[in-house]
Amino acid sequence: MATKFDVDDISCSFNGTEVTGLKSFKPENYQKETTFISGMHGPTGHQHKYREPKATITVSPDSNIIEMADELAESKDTFSIVFQTPFKVYNCIDCVIDSIDDGEQNEEAQDVTITCVPLKIEVQKVR
Repeated sequence: MATKFDVDDISCSFNGTEVTGLKSFKPENYQKETTFISGMHGPTGHQHKYREPKATITVSPDSNIIEMADELAESKDTFSIVFQTPFKVYNCIDCVIDSIDDGEQNEEAQDVTITCVPLKIEVQKVR
């Protein structure tokens, strides 16, 4: 079920600072990965493994958080990200920056993608 809402209804804060130039936010919450436990005569059971959570923010090259992200990546300090839509609130707790991708370098500035690894992503439904 796809739901549309106005861009003014979305907010994102990065370490307590409201993000300007936000292009996209993609949370990848840990979900169970189910595999088989192998035995000599075939599968003997199921094994559940949790994937690591990840959050990706894409911003315009003039965004106010790029310098802050560079500093946090260098210092390895933890921070939080709160992304809110009219229907859900994503709270990424104790994030560490995994990578900052400036995109392809050419005559036009590209969007910047910041990938973070949080300890936990809490999702709350608003309505």
